[in-house]
Amino acid sequence: MSFTAENARSYLNEVHLSLLAGRRSADSPARPLATAGQPVRVLPAAGIFGANGSGKSTLLKAMADLRRLVLESLRPGNRPDRSVLAVGSLHQPFEVVPRPQDLERMTPEELERFRQLVRSTRYRIDLLVDGVRWEYGLDVNPFIVESEHAYHYPHGRQALVFRREHVADGSELRSSDIVFGASFRSSGQHLVPFVQRNVLLLSAAAVGGFEPLGPLVGWFQENLELSEPEDRRRRSVRAVELVEEDRTRDQVMALLRAADLGLVAAARDPVDPEFQEIARRARRVWAGIDDELDADGGEDSPLDDSIRLTHRGPWGDATLSRIDESMGTLTWVGLIGPVLDALRKGSVLLVDELDSSLHPYLVRDVVRLFQDPRTNPNMAQLIFNAHDVTLLGDSADRSLGRDQVWITEKTRDGVTTATPLSDYRPRYDEAIERRYMQGRYGGVPTINPAEYARATEQIGA
Repeated sequence: MSFTAENARSYLNEVHLSLLAGRRSADSPARPLATAGQPVRVLPAAGIFGANGSGKSTLLKAMADLRRLVLESLRPGNRPDRSVLAVGSLHQPFEVVPRPQDLERMTPEELERFRQLVRSTRYRIDLLVDGVRWEYGLDVNPFIVESEHAYHYPHGRQALVFRREHVADGSELRSSDIVFGASFRSSGQHLVPFVQRNVLLLSAAAVGGFEPLGPLVGWFQENLELSEPEDRRRRSVRAVELVEEDRTRDQVMALLRAADLGLVAAARDPVDPEFQEIARRARRVWAGIDDELDADGGEDSPLDDSIRLTHRGPWGDATLSRIDESMGTLTWVGLIGPVLDALRKGSVLLVDELDSSLHPYLVRDVVRLFQDPRTNPNMAQLIFNAHDVTLLGDSADRSLGRDQVWITEKTRDGVTTATPLSDYRPRYDEAIERRYMQGRYGGVPTINPAEYARATEQIGA
C-alpha cells in the first residue's frame, strides 16, 4: 500500500508514504506478494518518528480521513440541499476552515469569497486486493468532489474503472461528468442517480452494494482503522469479546500473560440496559437532537460496556474494575483486539502513539507480531508513530529496517514534512538510534538553552 495526500491537515505540500520495499531493505522483513503483473516486495510495518507536535499523528489521521470520506460521504439523513454537510464535515484541509454550521450561515457573497480562497485536498492510494492492484484518488473541497477516479490492473495493465470531473461553478453534477471503463460502462450507469456533487461515487457504490467495485469498497471497510490512545479504554472491550470466542481465546490470554501484567482472566462488565437508555435520551435532549432525524436508531450509545480483569495476588486471584487498572494495563488490553483483528484479516492498522504507557519491550513485541511471517501469515500491515527510539536500533539488529522509518518535521509556519529515513542513505550497520538522537536526520525538538534557562529562572522566582 502507498498513500499520498496534499493540503491534508498539517501537510500543505504533498506527503507520500509507501510500504513497498526500497533499495535499502536488506535489514527489513520485506515479503514478496504475487500480483496479476510483476510480483512486488511489501513491508509489514512502518514507523513515524519526530518531535512533539511535528505532525506524526496527523499523517495517520489523514489516512483515516480518506477512509471516512469513502464510507460516510453518503449517509442516511444527508440532505442533498445542504451541500456543505456531506463532504464539508469530513474535509480536513491545511487551512483553518469554518465549521459546517458556520458555512451554512454565510451569505451567498461570503460563500463565494470562501470558495475562491480555499484549496482542495488531494488523496491518492495504491493497494493490492486479492493480487490485483487498484489505484484510487480524489480531489475534494468543503463544497464538492472536484474529481474522483479508480483504476485497476486485472491483467497487469492499467484499466479505467471510472473517472469523474466536476467544475466548481455551482452547477449540479451531470451524468456526462462521470465516465466508466469498458467493463463497467453498462452496470455503472445504475450508480449515477445516487452520485451528487458532494458525494463520492465510491460511497454510492458502498451503500448500493455495487458488486464490480466490491473489492475496493471492501478494502476501505476493513482497513485504515485508527487506534488512538484516548479510545483504547473503549477498545479493551474488544479483547474481552475475543476471549469469549473459542478460536481466539487462547491467543488473547497468551498475549495478556506474556506482558507480565499478572493477569489470569478477563470478563465483560456490561452497562445496565435501562441506565444505557436513560443516558442516551439525556444526551439527545442536551444536544437538541430531533428523533425524526435519527429514525433509524443508528446512533452510538453514550456508554460503553466495561471490563473486569483478574490479577494473581498473594492471597489468591483478585478482580479489579477498569477504573482501578493502570493506564499501561488498559493500553495493552486495548491494543490486543485491533492487532489480532488486523492479523487475522490481513488488514492495514493505524496506531497513534504505539508506545503510549507501554514499556519498550511491549512496543517491540507488537511490531514483531507484524514482522514475523509465523504470526502474520496474511500480510497485515502496521503503520504507527512513536517516540521509542529503541525501535531504530544501533546496529543491523533492529526492530525496523531502514526503509520502514519516516521522520516528520514542522516548519515555523506550521507546515509538516515527512521524509523517509532512506533518503539519508544510512549504512546497513549505522547506529541509527544514536544518530537520530543527535539530530542527524532531523525530527528532534530544537530547544534553545538560553530560553530554557530564562524559563527556569521565572519558575524559580
